[in-house]
Amino acid sequence: MHRIFKRTIILILLMVFAASCTNNTVSNANKEKENTVENSSNKETNTSAKESNAPVLLGEKDGMIQYSIKSKYVNDEIIIDVTLPRDYDKNKKYPVLYMTDGYWRREEHAKIHKMSENNEIEPVIIVGIGYPDDYDAMKIRERDLVNRADRFLSFIVDELIPFIDENYPNDTSNRTLWGASHGGNFVTYSLLQYEDMTKEVFRSYIINSPTVWAITNGKTEFEWEELLYEKTKSLPVRVYFTVGGIEEQQFIDNYHKMVDQITGRNYEGLEFTHEVIPDKDHFTVWEPALMKGVKMYLGKE
Repeated sequence: MHRIFKRTIILILLMVFAASCTNNTVSNANKEKENTVENSSNKETNTSAKESNAPVLLGEKDGMIQYSIKSKYVNDEIIIDVTLPRDYDKNKKYPVLYMTDGYWRREEHAKIHKMSENNEIEPVIIVGIGYPDDYDAMKIRERDLVNRADRFLSFIVDELIPFIDENYPNDTSNRTLWGASHGGNFVTYSLLQYEDMTKEVFRSYIINSPTVWAITNGKTEFEWEELLYEKTKSLPVRVYFTVGGIEEQQFIDNYHKMVDQITGRNYEGLEFTHEVIPDKDHFTVWEPALMKGVKMYLGKE
């Protein structure tokens, strides 16, 4: 009787142990399955996030290739207009002209390419940087070209330029950045971030009627220039800096103030050309200044 009782106890203990092992195995299997699903979900989320920022081809019309980019820096949609030289050859490398306010400058693409066809300048890839047509242009420009110029510049340097470099053969040592008014302020800001963000990114800057007195990321461009000079005495780039002769006095006065400040530095390597274009106001000076700057920096040597 005692032996039967002892066997029963041992049998019960073995059954409990076996059940425990089975439960642990099922539990571990479930955990492994959950981890696999979670990792798979994370991969899908990361892939989706990456793809959501990838440029989307919107189409091509009259030689203009248009993309939409959801920038992770700006957290908004940016519209990019790309036009290529008439005899575009993917085996050649071309200089690139980046233009702010791209949605207002679409007509200028053809004019600049015509200069190339007339042998006035080298063939060039033109990239217009703008927004969807239904955006409030004045409000959005204030945000990107003045208030949060750092984010917009990060978009151009870290998102847009790598996309252009990957998809269009170009001379990465010969990029030009252009802007007028708030766009000119942004291009000035980009120039003055040379030591931190734009070193070896742009070779040339064309700046027309910039609002350099505006508070950009907490400072005026005069203050940003002072910070740049504290960091470096070398600025090996080319700058064409202009204003219209009959613009509002605020533009003219601040133009002269910035010219005096920059020329007084004697930056090593800086080619600084400045000009008051006579008989032009704020709305008529930008086009002749753009075309002259393009000839200056993209002209055949």
